[in-house]
Amino acid sequence: MAPCWAGATLTGKAVAAVGGFNDGRRWSMAVVISD
Repeated sequence: MAPCWAGATLTGKAVAAVGGFNDGRRWSMAVVISD
């Protein structure tokens, strides 16, 4: 379960970062720092 969660977290983080960049660099930066 741990590996699955880790993979999901990494994927989610990547998606969030990309989405943040689309909306604005500031949001992307916040997401990356937050996690």
